[in-house]
Amino acid sequence: MVCQSYGRVLYDNLSDTYFGAPGLWRLKKCSHSSCGLVWLDPAPNANELWKAYKTYHTHAQKTNRLTWQAKLMRKLCNLVFVPLSWITGMAVQRRRLRYMYLDKVAPGRLLEIGFGGGRFLNRMQKSGWSVEGIDFDAAATERAKNHFGLNVHTAELTSMHYPNGHFDAIVMSHTIEHLSEPDATLVECFRILKPGGRISISTPNVASAAHAMYGSFWRGLEPPRHLQIFSPQGLELILQKTGFSIDCTRTLSSDSAGIYYVSALAKQGSSSVVQSFTRQFEEYRACQQGQAVGQDLLVIACKPA
Repeated sequence: MVCQSYGRVLYDNLSDTYFGAPGLWRLKKCSHSSCGLVWLDPAPNANELWKAYKTYHTHAQKTNRLTWQAKLMRKLCNLVFVPLSWITGMAVQRRRLRYMYLDKVAPGRLLEIGFGGGRFLNRMQKSGWSVEGIDFDAAATERAKNHFGLNVHTAELTSMHYPNGHFDAIVMSHTIEHLSEPDATLVECFRILKPGGRISISTPNVASAAHAMYGSFWRGLEPPRHLQIFSPQGLELILQKTGFSIDCTRTLSSDSAGIYYVSALAKQGSSSVVQSFTRQFEEYRACQQGQAVGQDLLVIACKPA
């Protein structure tokens, strides 16, 4: 998909640890350092992907896997780590990610692909943006309409037939890893962005410290819903092939404590809230030292003017 490599098997016989979709799954990895993509092979047929979401968090009641002891420990940790997050700058990172790093961009017309609960679009609308969203989930669309009054649709991007150069910005927050044809989606994004417009994409980072630590138990793999997981180089490459110019690439750690917690729980059957927060700050420090090992990968790219 990115560099057309056949790849090698990275993990085999994986099951859906978190939401119980049936089947066993294989992940392959590109061996080229300029790509590093991991992908599901074979992947579900596009017309059967909905089956993998029957018990997903967008369709089911929310559950909290933390014990009361863990909840208490998390509150105690927050007393220590929240002030520390402001001292280190992680809190600023978290705040900017809430706006997908568009907080310093003049408001215009914004499209979010995969808007989920609609909170981001609502936040951006309050910040002066004219917002619109599309999602595959009809239930999410109804919730976003009813709760926030947003202009949202249950649709594929190509079916919307937006005019050329219609949007000033496009956002995909933890969406591109779910797409069966991400390259085709990016081509359409390029067409409907104005010259000088921006696309902001966040997705799990396959080169993250948490993946290196937990391997096949890393929460970011999530077969069969994550059809591909990008490295920083791989996401840059597919954007550049589409015609985009890379504005910035960074990896982020502001929400990685939860990933460490559930990944350790899946691998070991137990986990530590304190250890999860500690690893989050270790990861953040490594990122500050120039290592691209953050849990989340963020790439902002521009359509040349």
